[in-house]
Amino acid sequence: MIQRIKKMENDLKIRLFINRRTKLREIYDNPYTARFKLKNFKYGVRAVHELYVLMLVGKAINGETVYHKSEKGAYWWLLHAQDISTAIIKRNNEFYTVWYQFSLLDWNEITIGGVDANELYRLCAEGKYDEVAAKLGIPVDEVQGGGFSKCAAKVAKLCRLRSGAKPEKTHHIKPDIVILKAITIISGTYFRLRQKLSF
Repeated sequence: MIQRIKKMENDLKIRLFINRRTKLREIYDNPYTARFKLKNFKYGVRAVHELYVLMLVGKAINGETVYHKSEKGAYWWLLHAQDISTAIIKRNNEFYTVWYQFSLLDWNEITIGGVDANELYRLCAEGKYDEVAAKLGIPVDEVQGGGFSKCAAKVAKLCRLRSGAKPEKTHHIKPDIVILKAITIISGTYFRLRQKLSF
């Protein structure tokens, strides 16, 4: 499977940046001689399968990696529970943000349906309930008439529901691979990236 991953890496014209101090790096570099204790074997198999699926995602999107790039070319950044996206891929003037081992940041620090949740909270604080309702695709009376607290509570509830979390439970999500049809590195960096990529 590692050989397939390396072939897809070449086909996508990227390099994989994998932290040196991980089992995944050891397996990637030396798949036949990687040392495992029995309890780590299951992790190794799972990590390789996750990486394989990630490469299949890149192949399915079939675009150009526009972030991360260096003088040596495009690369994908693979770290466990990273707060920085793995890659941003451009295809037909559309952008896809891909994460491997999605961030442990609060879900509302990342995105909700392509809209920055922090932006929604700001609009609530400014009393711009029409804009909040329009961005969420809900009637304005669901966020209006109770001030900031009603509006923010509705945003928080919808964030939890749309992330798949139960409202009374977790405030974090951590799927292995996430793909957003949007440009997101970490919260608050969109405009800096937009300048950098010139689009």
